[in-house]
Formats: sequence, C-alpha cells, structure tokens
Amino acid sequence: MSKLTSKKVLAATVAGLAVAGGGAAIAASQSDAPGSTFFDAVARHLGVSSEELEDATKAAAIDQVNQALENGR
Repeated sequence: MSKLTSKKVLAATVAGLAVAGGGAAIAASQSDAPGSTFFDAVARHLGVSSEELEDATKAAAIDQVNQALENGR
C-alpha cells in the first residue's frame, strides 16, 4: 500500500469537510432530518447551541488536519 502524501491527506480532508459541511447545511435546512434532530439533541445535552456544536466539530476536524500535517502525514 502506498503512503499518502500530506497534500493527498489535506485534499481528502478538505473534501470530507466539504461533504460534511454540505450535509450539515442540508440537515439544518430540513428541521425533520434525522441528523439534524440528533445533533440538536447532542447540543442540548452539552448545553450549547446547534451552531456552536457545528462550529466546534469543524474546528476539531481542522485541528486534526493541522496535526497530521505537522506530523508529516
């Protein structure tokens, strides 16, 4: 199996974030979407808004990419 370069990892992660962000936007626009109600419930359990949860999720994904790049992956 070939080793992925950091550019490939970055590209794959950016693509994944775009898909996840698009999915979150669709879920947010459809109040009856199962994903939306799940994330709303998680946000309520954490005592934060759904938007804050979405922002934190994106920030954590970006942190993971940055750490992978620092580690040379």
